[in-house]
Amino acid sequence: AKAIRVVVQAEDYTGQGGGGVGISTTKKGMDGTAFYGWDNRDHWLEYAVDIPADGAYALSMRVCMEEPAERALLVDGAYPDGVFRSFSLAPTGGFSNGTNDWDDRKLPKLLHLRKGRHVLRFINLSKPTNLDWISLHAPGEPSRR
Repeated sequence: AKAIRVVVQAEDYTGQGGGGVGISTTKKGMDGTAFYGWDNRDHWLEYAVDIPADGAYALSMRVCMEEPAERALLVDGAYPDGVFRSFSLAPTGGFSNGTNDWDDRKLPKLLHLRKGRHVLRFINLSKPTNLDWISLHAPGEPSRR
């Protein structure tokens, strides 16, 4: 069976508030382009995703940053589980200026999603983070390709 994987490029957000991101074409190691400027507390970004089948999905984010960053996740306007009110992304070593600091960070719990369109809202609770892409994938499967 073909592994289910939904990948959304960071710059393909459908809404944002509380700040503004810029698109980078120069960071080393990113997939196409990525964004920077997700720096302000409470700055949120929304993504519309089409889920092909009911199921439990791992969520991975390809990020680069110098310090641990806290984020929150709402799905369709609600927290899917208490853990998504605040989760930590471990630092990757830098912001990929001259080096490839990108790495994947998997969220601590699975998302249980129904088939169809969903809106994911990520909220910055602390520290700047650059984002390349978001992947929803079967547990145990690679986040990309």
